[in-house]
Amino acid sequence: MGERCRFYVDVIAQHSEVTGSLFLLVIRLPGDKNVIKGVIDCGIFQERKYEELNQKFNFNARNVSFVLLTHAHMDHIGRVPKMVKEGYTGYIFATEDTCRLLPDALTNGLKVLKKNAKLRHQQNLVIYDEKHIEETVKRTCPLEYLKEYQIHENVKVTFLPNGHLVGAAMIYVDIYDYENNHIHLLFTGDYNNKNIFLEGHEIPEEILQKPINIITESTYGGTSTGDEDEKGKFEKAISAAVSANKKIIVPAFALGRSQEVLYTLKSMQDNHKLPVSIPIYLDGTLAMQYTDLYQNGLSDIKHEMLEFLPKNFLCVTSEKMRSGLLTDDKCKIIVTTSGMGKHGPARFYIPNVLENKKALIHFTGYCAEGTYGRILKETIEEEEIMLGGLLLTKKADVEFTSEFSSHAKADEILNLIKKFEKPLSVIVNHGAEETKKEFALKIRRNIKTKKIGIIDAETIFRIGQYGIVKTISIFDK
Repeated sequence: MGERCRFYVDVIAQHSEVTGSLFLLVIRLPGDKNVIKGVIDCGIFQERKYEELNQKFNFNARNVSFVLLTHAHMDHIGRVPKMVKEGYTGYIFATEDTCRLLPDALTNGLKVLKKNAKLRHQQNLVIYDEKHIEETVKRTCPLEYLKEYQIHENVKVTFLPNGHLVGAAMIYVDIYDYENNHIHLLFTGDYNNKNIFLEGHEIPEEILQKPINIITESTYGGTSTGDEDEKGKFEKAISAAVSANKKIIVPAFALGRSQEVLYTLKSMQDNHKLPVSIPIYLDGTLAMQYTDLYQNGLSDIKHEMLEFLPKNFLCVTSEKMRSGLLTDDKCKIIVTTSGMGKHGPARFYIPNVLENKKALIHFTGYCAEGTYGRILKETIEEEEIMLGGLLLTKKADVEFTSEFSSHAKADEILNLIKKFEKPLSVIVNHGAEETKKEFALKIRRNIKTKKIGIIDAETIFRIGQYGIVKTISIFDK
């Protein structure tokens, strides 16, 4: 029998680094015409230099049998409506909470696309519209954690709890042919082993015992939990700024990060580290919508975490209110989207306070190239820069912390992999090129597995019953 008749699955990445996450699975069953195609995540490329990759897929959406989503961040879901626009008619499987978060995330994402298209006079940046979001939401199918589902005649999936985000999941995929031969895959998605809002859950023993191929993220694969302990850095900076009577701007991602920052401020109040007299504001429509969902609309939030808002808390509900906060120099804390300062109210607050020595801007997450956060990180004090079309001098305190990171460090991902008794192969994805290489070396030193690979948009991994069969360059096809 030739290779075309063998049982295998090609794992094809549509992304090389961090954003635009999308895996195409091409499952080949014995027989010339037995091919099944599935998609794991369908994210948008958020960096300007990769935007053209959002315009098209290198597969026909009409021929895809199923879509599985790991979580509701735009770099993992942002192109699902484009698949629907191009003819995908199947189900979109995700956890219950991811299905609840999806409509707001996609609607806000469309607003960002439209804004960018208008500012740059490039209408092609708008890759879908409202009707495609509506159709996408209709096609979502919520699945419970830790329960096996038959999503195709030859494919079963189990969503495993994941601390990265409310609703996030690792996805175990069991593929089998008509002779009951199996190929087992685990997609970690963006992974974290903890989350203050969620209960922890163990992976079922029957899955841990499978001969499995693990496709893992590596965002922080070059770091370990002991390398740089930033715990408490945010609290110290906020306390110092309050003592100095400063205006405090905290850029935070709308989903997950904003709610964790608000809980941290509440804890500081409860522990008498932050006076209740200091007003705390939340600005950003999407952050407010998610905060309301955290309190009232999500199933996975721990009951004791439903009351996570600080005292003396208000939402910014009008431009007039925002303007008042900008002109009033009294000490206050404003948590605002976007986390990198590129979008949302943050792009108004940051230029407004940057020349104020009585202000603190404290970023709480990764800032990509070209964002306000990255620009400020690369700017020294008193240096003149262009920000939002204004020539400004950096006089405010600007701080950064990774303590709120929703990604596991290298040692934490290694501990996850070690739980599996028979890892046939480990494939590293979702990280900067050098970080993926560094993490692959750490896996080699710490994990007993037959093969270790690094996947990008130029390499296909062919996986059979006993692990990786071979790799294929897309240029050789």
